[in-house]
Amino acid sequence: MNEMFTSYGDWALFFSLAIKAREEKCIAEAKQWLILYSQKNDLAIPDDGEIRYIIDDVHEWLAKFDENWADNLIHR
Repeated sequence: MNEMFTSYGDWALFFSLAIKAREEKCIAEAKQWLILYSQKNDLAIPDDGEIRYIIDDVHEWLAKFDENWADNLIHR
């Protein structure tokens, strides 16, 4: 894999862009990140529907993370 997209920081940036996309109802920045990621890794470029699906997945993952974190704190 190339130098870009090799750190957690790269993925944190995408997660931030996905959150922003949902809040602002604009997928442009998340789309740009995903297109660049796809190009750098020789993957198919996702269409807008796939990008919205990926953004939804990010939000579902974060909601589950939040739930698990809270549960861990409660049951220490």
